Amino acid sequence: MFNTNQTSLAINIKDQIIAIIKSHGPVIPKDLTKKLKIDTVFAGAHLSELVENKKLIVSTAKIGGSPVYFLPDQKDKLEMLYRYLNEKDKAAFDSLKQNKILRDIEQPPLIRVALRNLKDFAVQLTVNLPSGQETFWKWYLLTKDEAEHLIKSKMNLLHDANKQHQDHQARLDTERQRIEQEKKRVEEERKRAEEEKLRVDDQKKNVEEEMLKIERERHELLQQKQELERLKQEKTRMHEPVKEILKINSQITEIKQDNEIKNPVTEPKKRGRPKKQQQEKSIAPINVETFQLTKPEKKQENRLKDVQQTIPSVPSSALAQPLMQLKPIGQQIIELNDSFLSSIKSHFDSKQITIDSFSLNRRNSDFDLIITLSTPVGQMQYFCSAKNKQKCNEGDLSAAFVQAQLKKLPLLFLSTGELTKKAKSPGTAQETAVIVPLNRRAHKESKIHAR
Repeated sequence: MFNTNQTSLAINIKDQIIAIIKSHGPVIPKDLTKKLKIDTVFAGAHLSELVENKKLIVSTAKIGGSPVYFLPDQKDKLEMLYRYLNEKDKAAFDSLKQNKILRDIEQPPLIRVALRNLKDFAVQLTVNLPSGQETFWKWYLLTKDEAEHLIKSKMNLLHDANKQHQDHQARLDTERQRIEQEKKRVEEERKRAEEEKLRVDDQKKNVEEEMLKIERERHELLQQKQELERLKQEKTRMHEPVKEILKINSQITEIKQDNEIKNPVTEPKKRGRPKKQQQEKSIAPINVETFQLTKPEKKQENRLKDVQQTIPSVPSSALAQPLMQLKPIGQQIIELNDSFLSSIKSHFDSKQITIDSFSLNRRNSDFDLIITLSTPVGQMQYFCSAKNKQKCNEGDLSAAFVQAQLKKLPLLFLSTGELTKKAKSPGTAQETAVIVPLNRRAHKESKIHAR
């Protein structure tokens, strides 16, 4: 009697549990203890027995450590478990609910792990594809037919997308090859252009060197021609005084002979003391620079004076230059008595610059000098072109530059004036010369003192 009552009581409790789940939805053992007023252990035992009889389904997800029990037709009510999921599982839940079908290999690693944990909502499907077996996940409320349709559609889209991607990739490869060929062609043209430019630059450089060589030769020829003309003029000026000197010597000889005739030498009378012998008036030898004569007899004084007046003054540059070369530079400058050269020497003395040699091109106007000056690396020799001009043009610079090049010396261009605008422009010889203005006031004062 006792066993029959106990069995009927258990059946009554199970029916009550099913009735409660039908009316209230999925439950946990704790919910039954309140409504049926039974122990939690007994409630769990009854629920487990119903699950074994397949009258209830138990969830994988848990609420506070207890699974959820629900009827087979209450699967749609399992979404109540969403709020008890962690953040990763919620992300996988949302993605699967939205897409219905998810391809496993397309998902991030965290979503793939979460899908394997969502056994209540994610159903794993293994699909045979031409490329091999792949895993898909379907929403738990989706039927197999619906899932199959969605997978086929997705794979067709993927196939079309792959085909489009392959076509696009092929077009990109073709375009890339075309660009590479175009780039290669442009690079070859650039190399040819650079080679042509180098060839043209070499030709231009050769032409410039040839023109510079021709210009140097022209300046050398011009300088040689000017030097030849100067030598011819010097030779002419030197021959004229010599002719005059020979003529004057002839006149002096005639005067001397006339004097000897008019004043013959007589024998002295023999007395106690010897008579004074008559001293012959001798004529001193002629100096090329001064042409001073000995004093003749009084009777011939006026005639000799007239002859002396006919003697031309011999220029020091013509006759005395060989002698000056043996004299010190300072003495040569003093004897030349040139105001411009004196001002140059004063300027050099103030700068501790030594004049080694000089040559006169034009008196009080144009001099060429070889000088030595102190530099941080020691004593250096320069070719100096000094000009007393208000304006110096590019021709003056070019001529001085060529002379310095011929002597293989750096150029120092000294001027009392200014350079013209063209002489200051880039590309002239002034880029390779040291140009120093000379104080015109100092030159004028030196000129006054020289006078």
